[in-house]
Amino acid sequence: MTAQIEVNTFHFVPTECNLCGETKSKERYTISKFKQGELHYVTCDNCGTAYQNPMPDQASMQAFYHSQNFFNCTSTGDELTGYRDYDAEEATRQANARKRLKEIEALFPKGKKLRLLKVACGYGTLVNLAQTKGHDAQGIDFSETMVEGAKQRYGIDLIHDDFLTHDFGDETFDVILLYGAINNFLRPLDVARRAFSLLNPGGLYVVNHVWLNSFPERLMGQRYWIYRPPILGLFPRQAFIDYHLKQGFALAQAKRDVQYMTFDKFFGYLQFRPLIRLADMLRISRLGFTIPVPGYDRVFLRKPDEST
Repeated sequence: MTAQIEVNTFHFVPTECNLCGETKSKERYTISKFKQGELHYVTCDNCGTAYQNPMPDQASMQAFYHSQNFFNCTSTGDELTGYRDYDAEEATRQANARKRLKEIEALFPKGKKLRLLKVACGYGTLVNLAQTKGHDAQGIDFSETMVEGAKQRYGIDLIHDDFLTHDFGDETFDVILLYGAINNFLRPLDVARRAFSLLNPGGLYVVNHVWLNSFPERLMGQRYWIYRPPILGLFPRQAFIDYHLKQGFALAQAKRDVQYMTFDKFFGYLQFRPLIRLADMLRISRLGFTIPVPGYDRVFLRKPDEST
């Protein structure tokens, strides 16, 4: 897998809160260490969301997702921006896919074959697993690199397009999944409304997100791993739920996100280079463990079934 460019520079545009749309805010952090440009995070006066203002425009974000800096920032010598090494984490994604698919299956009648859509699906790790289990599973990603990677690794065809604008025709789904990406979207509620329109009655939209004012975020301040180029918004836990309920969803459940991760990924989040080097020296970088991730929630939102 090769990316198109090494590092892109962002073009920033003024914006409003990407959760509630409020324009009034207070300065939070200015971060100057990234090659993409100086990042300005502010805090919304209305809902409390921390978001970039000015914000990278859509073209900048698309270029970033095709950059070597996103797929493998160790090769560019940059700070953590996207992934330390995306390809090396595929085994981690496979482990999480097994756990997450099993969790989703348990929320439906036993043996039900699901119509499932994975948004921002990467190499289609979960899509491939779901297909092998007999589900009607699709994935969509606007990165050509991801779509080509899925074909090379798993022999599956993903939809190469933007979830918000793709024409699904008459297709509807029992489950729409979005893991590890909603904090990167320009307008997360646009994603929610789109998901709502595509779900069958009683269907689930499952999304995880990093939330504001968690213990690690308060402890590390602007050094917290989430304050980096692709992260456009960091949402308070209850506000994130409340604004999704306003779109017509009912809350099925919300809980701490549990993930399998390697020492390399965990120490990368901590932004502590001596631990990363030590893990490499001890050859434990690819060893993994399962933990509840501090500051990370998984939210299950159900489209009401008016017939019941």
